[in-house]
Amino acid sequence: MRRLPHNATMDATRGNSIQQRRRLYRVMEHIGRELDGRSTAEALSLRTLANVACWSPEHFDRVYRQAIGEPPMATLRRLRLQQAARSLAAGLPLLVVAQRAGYGSTQAFSRAFAREHGASPGAWLRQPRGMSPAQPFSIIRLDQAVPCHMLAYRGDASGVSSVFDTVVDRLQRSGSPRRQWRVFGVAPADASLGAWGRVGGLCEMQAVVMAPPLVASPRGMDTWTLRAGTYARIAATQACNKSWDELLAGAGWQRTDAPVVRRYVTDPAYTAPQERREWLYLPLVRR
Repeated sequence: MRRLPHNATMDATRGNSIQQRRRLYRVMEHIGRELDGRSTAEALSLRTLANVACWSPEHFDRVYRQAIGEPPMATLRRLRLQQAARSLAAGLPLLVVAQRAGYGSTQAFSRAFAREHGASPGAWLRQPRGMSPAQPFSIIRLDQAVPCHMLAYRGDASGVSSVFDTVVDRLQRSGSPRRQWRVFGVAPADASLGAWGRVGGLCEMQAVVMAPPLVASPRGMDTWTLRAGTYARIAATQACNKSWDELLAGAGWQRTDAPVVRRYVTDPAYTAPQERREWLYLPLVRR
């Protein structure tokens, strides 16, 4: 069965500094790139990951366990086995998949695969695969405007994460419990949805936290209002697929020029790119 680290959903504690978040974010980005590029064992060794974070291996291992909820190698093992499942579903031979996942034999790989996915590779492949939904979006109606706290940003897209680090730091200092945080990003309607915050280039956006029911307002943040209306919710990973845009039109909806909202289900500083979950909310009106 697929598992996420216990605190992947914005679970930073008050003791976590902005610097720590940035270092762990660098590590998560490194893990994502290296796994996608079929990296060598050394590129994802404990020592290399510690070097990326600019910590000693011992300190890195301790901080990672405290922040993420599992050892670094457990994260890598899970991500490799998830990647292996996708490769098997795509038709790659078992031996090739096992080797790419870092296992010396198909037997060792099959045992690890069964522990992660609840079935051996062969049995897992025989299970019915879920069909993609015919409509990859849902309609959300916000009946009334929601007051928010906001930090605006305009600059290089590579600096977007620092804005959210500042928001989290101010939320921690305010004393509001983490369970009350509802953090999201807001960008102009013409923003590049798929590349938002992922590549270089100029970026204009706002880091926002919903105001109620915070027990204390974070200092140093402006006020902003998320307006009432109708939104299409789609997974951020589908943002580059324009089929949902055509489906919206077919269902009688069209986008407006109001800002686009991005809801972060998992915290990018504590989650590898392969496991991040984000939703886009696109403002709509009837055609």
